[in-house]
Amino acid sequence: MEKYTFKNYNLKKKKIGRICSLIANDIINYSLLKIKHRIIISNYSKVIIKEKEVFYKHSGYPGGLKKITTLFFVKKHGFNGLITKTIEGMLPKNRFYKKNIFKSIVFK
Repeated sequence: MEKYTFKNYNLKKKKIGRICSLIANDIINYSLLKIKHRIIISNYSKVIIKEKEVFYKHSGYPGGLKKITTLFFVKKHGFNGLITKTIEGMLPKNRFYKKNIFKSIVFK
């Protein structure tokens, strides 16, 4: 039976960028040490978000820049999607990228 190390984060009244950078840092450190880990996130619906924060994505065609505000993103994907998207943006893009993000985070 595999042993996992668990780390709990309570997001109640915390700013999303600050707490997600801490979570991303823990994911990187645990994966470099090759420790089996799970990060448990609780009270994620009570996180502080700004209305003016914007996600950008580009289709690759001229004039294909799209802007999505955080409020629209939360309506479409929920707070789970918002938190995973911000953590994904803070992780290094290497071969462990997808494995690290999807296997390590547990929403509660």
